[in-house]
Amino acid sequence: MKGEIDDRILDLDKLVTEVKSSVEWEKTHMTILEKGKEIGKEIGKEIGGEEHLVSLVVTKYNKGLSIATIAEHLEVTQEEVMAIVRIIKQYPGATVEELTKEYRKTTKS
Repeated sequence: MKGEIDDRILDLDKLVTEVKSSVEWEKTHMTILEKGKEIGKEIGKEIGGEEHLVSLVVTKYNKGLSIATIAEHLEVTQEEVMAIVRIIKQYPGATVEELTKEYRKTTKS
């Protein structure tokens, strides 16, 4: 009985090694990894990524940085930064949460 289990484990190990070394596995693994990264980015946006972005733009804008510099630092487009800056100007004194809510309205339409 023990010998049968050991043999099955060795066979399974050999099979796993073969699969891992195959080109098809590598392609599938990379596809899964890329899809996981995409999903992670989307989840990040949904659960606070936008709020974090707005917060960073507010901080950098209040320091007097240009839109181009802010966009470069945050690795986003100048259009995204400009949209947030317009909202900052439109709602002076608003909280980051309130600014984010307004920003989401502009990105959903």
